[in-house]
Amino acid sequence: MAFGYRSSLLDCICGPSDVRSIPREADTFPFSSRRAVLNYLRTDFIEAVHSWGVQKTASPFNRRVTCIEWHPAYHNLLAVSSHGGDIYLWNVDDPSKDVFLEGIGYGYGAITQLKFHPYTPTKVYTTSVDGKFCLRDLEGKRSEVYADTMTFERWWTSLALSANSRDIMFVGGNTGDALVLDAEGVVQRTYKRLHKDKIQHAEFCPTCEWLLVTSSNDRTVALWDVRAMGDGGPTRPTPLATMVHDAPINSAHFDPLHGSRILTTAQNSELRVYDSYNGWEVPTVVMRHPHRHFQHMTHIKASWHPIYEDLCMVGRYPEAGDADKTRCVDLVDLRDGTVVGSFYDPSVKGIIPVNVFNHHGNRLASGTGCTALLWQLRLSDESTCVGGFSDGLPRGILPGQSRSKGSGRPRQSNQKRKQGGKASEQCVKKMRGCPKKH
Repeated sequence: MAFGYRSSLLDCICGPSDVRSIPREADTFPFSSRRAVLNYLRTDFIEAVHSWGVQKTASPFNRRVTCIEWHPAYHNLLAVSSHGGDIYLWNVDDPSKDVFLEGIGYGYGAITQLKFHPYTPTKVYTTSVDGKFCLRDLEGKRSEVYADTMTFERWWTSLALSANSRDIMFVGGNTGDALVLDAEGVVQRTYKRLHKDKIQHAEFCPTCEWLLVTSSNDRTVALWDVRAMGDGGPTRPTPLATMVHDAPINSAHFDPLHGSRILTTAQNSELRVYDSYNGWEVPTVVMRHPHRHFQHMTHIKASWHPIYEDLCMVGRYPEAGDADKTRCVDLVDLRDGTVVGSFYDPSVKGIIPVNVFNHHGNRLASGTGCTALLWQLRLSDESTCVGGFSDGLPRGILPGQSRSKGSGRPRQSNQKRKQGGKASEQCVKKMRGCPKKH
């Protein structure tokens, strides 16, 4: 575990961290068969999308949801922020342990970005419309303000942490200005007009800690080598690549598995994919999807599935002339730019702009209006897991096992196989948190 100590607050909220207790079965296979297993699980996931439903809801705010972030170590805890500056720590397994942190109110308190501190689980980074970039302590201690514009005319709108989260942080503002800070929050470089307009989103590559992507209202997505951006000042550094769009861009996300592709969401209802094989500047996928911009709604941003390649989810905001008026979350296959499924629940009437899978892909957190939603796979057999909802993890293959008949492993007696099978089944059920059958 990356954390060197146990937090008393999170012990109370979540219990012991179990980020490593959930197995990812595909990782136990040799490389030659891993892709085949992932493709099989990917197909199974797509076919089961219609069986997902809203398991739980939370409405702690009086203003709309702006950001959702899953905790990196506690898979049952997520943070939700609002346009009023509030932060809600939601324990999806035990709502009695939820924590509500009140903000400064509607208007200047709106939180634009939210990230958990990677090594101190009781702290979160936030940027807000009051012009502050700070590190907030969830235990009620005083916040550390790293950057403050000291005016309501300029504020920070984007935040990125480097891949190893030890070296640098990047924040971008509504005027196109940007800062690069070290891990202690000390400003190292200041850039004037890195973009010509608001920097909507920033993100470091998960596989290359010095590669940064930014998206802006100036209709461009820029790729930067932070080692070669200079020492700041009035001279604008030269990006590695510039991806020009036809409208402002809400987000630009690196592929979480390989970091070799970028998924962009533009305000003209367009999704694009760029990759390193084409020099980043020519899109390999251009897809029309209804997610138009509206000023008083949180921006809709498409994001990758954390495990299955070429899949992304994006909220649907139907156009006036669309035959399908369903407000849902679409699952898109980016290999051919088609919608292969939708997360839809008839109890949800509003547009769902914020959607984030947890790191295992078995839970989806969404925000619609002032309400946060938790989606999970609904099972027909409610005895298999509490509440009739599955943990969403692949079934039928235990770690270290193979379905191949010619594996060369020695045969066991029937009694040993039965004993071993029971032990493995109990172990996996314990790790997944499912109750034993009586």
